[in-house]
Amino acid sequence: MIISYNEMNRLDLRILPGFKPVTRLAIKWKQLANGSYICVDRENEGDIYESNISVYGRESEINALIRMLEDNRQFMYHSANTFELSDFNAAEMIFGAEVDYSRPIKALAAKIGAKEQKSWRGFSLKLTLRALNVSPNNNIAPKFPDINALCDKNENSDAGAPHAFLAVGFTGDSVINMQKGDTYTGEPNFSDMRGDSGYFEGTFTLNTADMASLRKYLTCGIRGEVIPANSDEGKIISQIPGVQNLFGVRRGGVGHKFDVRITEWADMGMKSLGFWQIKMKIVEEIGYKPANGGGE
Repeated sequence: MIISYNEMNRLDLRILPGFKPVTRLAIKWKQLANGSYICVDRENEGDIYESNISVYGRESEINALIRMLEDNRQFMYHSANTFELSDFNAAEMIFGAEVDYSRPIKALAAKIGAKEQKSWRGFSLKLTLRALNVSPNNNIAPKFPDINALCDKNENSDAGAPHAFLAVGFTGDSVINMQKGDTYTGEPNFSDMRGDSGYFEGTFTLNTADMASLRKYLTCGIRGEVIPANSDEGKIISQIPGVQNLFGVRRGGVGHKFDVRITEWADMGMKSLGFWQIKMKIVEEIGYKPANGGGE
């Protein structure tokens, strides 16, 4: 990747593995009294794309980068501390797999870390970069990928093969809305909403193509809307291999299907070349049902 702020100040950076895309959608969530969630969305224009990266090179190269960063901080106008990023390679999708890297990306240095010696002549510098003009790749279709494996036995196969898998350590249960109250006589008193809205949290490993499709689905497709149980995405979510009860035993038997929303997700970056990890929180959508069983 090349970073520059004018034609005379250009550096070819070497980015270490382990970078983390930090994407914050312009969505605010509120939980309703029945346990369901509703959101207010300011749309894509309000989304924030950042990345935590580590740049590595000889001390002279890292010093040149520090001087460039410092010089750019001195400009006293609105474009201070902004740069142009270009010439990304396939392992440098630092803002997310669905972003279009074919054109330069304008960014600013939101945070600058300390210079650290990593080897006899090698040094690194941690940076948090915020993109200012990212856009999704139009050639990528938004899609929730198939989940068809439970271990990384396919990890060394063709990176384009359609496979994804759930990591060990997921949580599938329901929130128990029960509270204890004390009485004057000392007798226990409990209030129980009996809603017990379900939630699932798990980490998935996906190849680059599936990660790009999923990120575009989350950022440009569903964006907090309900995923119906009978939709293609809903069927995949309700049948994640190894998950017998998506929201725990209190929310129905094996294979029970739910309308859901994805309220939280975090891109954990590349696990290895061609494979990414993402953590998602999926919550149950509890529909409103009139007491008399009819009407609108």
